[in-house]
Amino acid sequence: MEKSTAVARSRELLAEFGLAEFAHKLTTTYSGGMRRRLDLAAALVADPPILFLDEPTTGLDPQSRQDLWAIIEGLVEGGTTVLLTTQYLEEADRLCKQLVVLDHGKIIAEGHVLPTKEFLGNTVLVLTFSTTGDAQRALGLISDISAKPANVDGTVIELTVDKGPVAAAEALPTHRQRRHHDRRTTTARAEPR
Repeated sequence: MEKSTAVARSRELLAEFGLAEFAHKLTTTYSGGMRRRLDLAAALVADPPILFLDEPTTGLDPQSRQDLWAIIEGLVEGGTTVLLTTQYLEEADRLCKQLVVLDHGKIIAEGHVLPTKEFLGNTVLVLTFSTTGDAQRALGLISDISAKPANVDGTVIELTVDKGPVAAAEALPTHRQRRHHDRRTTTARAEPR
């Protein structure tokens, strides 16, 4: 790229990602969410047709995660193919059309998001609290509903519940139909046009 083109594109991306007013500051002063947005903006300067993102929202607070998801959805709607690695099934739910699950480097499941998640047979319960103290008190109350330990990140608790989707579908047939509709809508938004 010519320098003038790269500079113009950089300024455009900084504005688009809400970073223009911080462009003169050192990146060491940026929050985690700002750094992730800057990383993504830097990757987009050359306008790549395919973008590889390796756990782009790990360690972000819930609002920054939502903001970054919206940016990724916009990229996909604009025609960019995104290959995303994530440990969060909620993230895969929202952003992915196809899902590949690896365990120790081997593919254990692949396909469309909903059938693959149902095959795996787990649901992740995500609870967000106003304070870390509230999250810790809640963790003491809910820790016995799963054999797996909860992941606690400040005010957010993520807890894997065995057979969650299957049990919910069997107990509430209309819930299953509504979930399928919701997933189709999410998938449609995530497909390039």
